[in-house]
Amino acid sequence: LVPIADWGKMFSNSYSKESIFEVGYNDTETNGLRTLYAVGSYAIYTPSNKWKASIEQGDKREDFVYDTIPADPKAIWKYLGRGVSDEISTPAKQNIILIRLADIMLLRAEALNKIGGTANKDEALSLLNTVRTRAGLPAFDTEDDAIAMYGDLESAILHERSVELCFEGHRWFDLVRTGKAISTMGPLNGLSSEANLVWPIHQNSLNKNPNLLQNPFYQ
Repeated sequence: LVPIADWGKMFSNSYSKESIFEVGYNDTETNGLRTLYAVGSYAIYTPSNKWKASIEQGDKREDFVYDTIPADPKAIWKYLGRGVSDEISTPAKQNIILIRLADIMLLRAEALNKIGGTANKDEALSLLNTVRTRAGLPAFDTEDDAIAMYGDLESAILHERSVELCFEGHRWFDLVRTGKAISTMGPLNGLSSEANLVWPIHQNSLNKNPNLLQNPFYQ
């Protein structure tokens, strides 16, 4: 993992040592990051109060992610760089990271915890702690410490993903994968049906492969 001092640079510079796969852009091949994460009056996305409140005190990532000074922040800095204030939505040229090491470490921790067993859970806790301590947070000495704060180890891992990988497009898939989408999103947007968690498999794919089964809600 890159040191915390360089954490924010991963998203405004290209090909950090933590990056595993990213989409490259340049002055002529640009993307819409400055539109998605525009600041001020152009802002489309802003951090929710619930998410801000979930960040542990002393987490050094927070100042790199959004403008923490105003009560109603209109600046997500993760991709544009800390301190950006110009209200423009011109095309951006920085790369977009799709897979990076911290993501894989936390996915492995999640999988090991699911498998269970003392050795697997110990490794899961170690992986979680590696990401936590990089952010300046204290390590969980035991699984019981994680349980005391988040209810169970899986929830601790998912919370870490929600902060470490915020605004990178992982949260929805994390919730669906772990069966927490409805319980988490329902109070926020009324999500109540499992039919809204998956798309139907395209009929062309079903025609080409008779072994595929259509998702139950679309049969």
